[in-house]
Amino acid sequence: MVDLTFEDTTRPILANAKHPAAPARTLATSVYYPALGPAPLFGAARVAQGGPFPLLVHSHGYGSSRAEATQIGLRAASHGYIVVAVDFPFTSTDRMLSGEGIDTSDIIHQAGDVSFLIDQLLALSSDPKHLFAHAVDGERIGVTGVSLGGLTTLLVTYHPQLQDARIKAAAPIAPLSSFFMHDFYHTRELPLLIMSGDLDAFIDYDTNARRSFERAAPHAQLVTFKRGTHAAFAFQLDAASLALTNSLLAAPDAHPENADAFGCAVTGQALSTDHDYMPPLGGRESFIDYNPSTEPIVMCQGDQYKQPGMDALEQVELAAQGVVAFFEGHFGRTPEARADGCRYLLQELAQHPAVSVE
Repeated sequence: MVDLTFEDTTRPILANAKHPAAPARTLATSVYYPALGPAPLFGAARVAQGGPFPLLVHSHGYGSSRAEATQIGLRAASHGYIVVAVDFPFTSTDRMLSGEGIDTSDIIHQAGDVSFLIDQLLALSSDPKHLFAHAVDGERIGVTGVSLGGLTTLLVTYHPQLQDARIKAAAPIAPLSSFFMHDFYHTRELPLLIMSGDLDAFIDYDTNARRSFERAAPHAQLVTFKRGTHAAFAFQLDAASLALTNSLLAAPDAHPENADAFGCAVTGQALSTDHDYMPPLGGRESFIDYNPSTEPIVMCQGDQYKQPGMDALEQVELAAQGVVAFFEGHFGRTPEARADGCRYLLQELAQHPAVSVE
């Protein structure tokens, strides 16, 4: 894995109430890739032979970071993928910890960030002197992301004005998506995998993941984690660390084994009132039907976080396995590799007692 920073000077940042203007968008990234042996003491390991490799771009959720992609990045790289995970300028952990606050109105620009990163990796692949020379396959590009990163994934895949035609498959995880109409998912016909936990305290399972799956049919698959939570997709917490974190941050009635408990206490209220990302996305002309008076977006208002969730580490590991299997089912280099990816997703993963695949 290497860390790279990219500057997009073609899309300057305009000032608003939450941040000043800037001449460029700065995107810090981690790039996971198939390596030829261990990294040397100084510098990065060479890229393995056998390329060009498929490219995946991962988008993080609200107040999260590119570290969220660790499990998917490592697993995908070990199966011959290049994965770019990004810190978005105004919705990342750094933005939250700095005290500047999250600016969700920037989410519409995150779709452009994903396209820009695709541009940059393809450019590096065409540079014969770069580490990634001839490493990226422009015909096998996919996107994934968690929560608001799942929303970003859907926007860059399907939104009439924001979609990137180079994307050939998408795997949003626990995406905020209740307001996307049927026709939104049919602006293009490509493979879609939606993952979610049915105990998600942030993004209601029925009105988001399941509704999107039904509207995207017949080109979609749905992986549901029984007693799966929202935060477990983003934070790699063992049971002891989770219990300690909940004891310090969660509400008194929260269950110590639920990964959403501390998140609801920290950001639940803010997320329920911060809907600045909605107006820029458009309305019915963009196949978006958002009516806060009839179906408001509220988070952590139910009792999901009061119930025991599935083991967080197991959930994030199974999710990584499922995402990589999905992309391998469509991007595998050989018919045998594609068949193996499909078999794993539809048979082996589906046999796990905590997982259902539709």
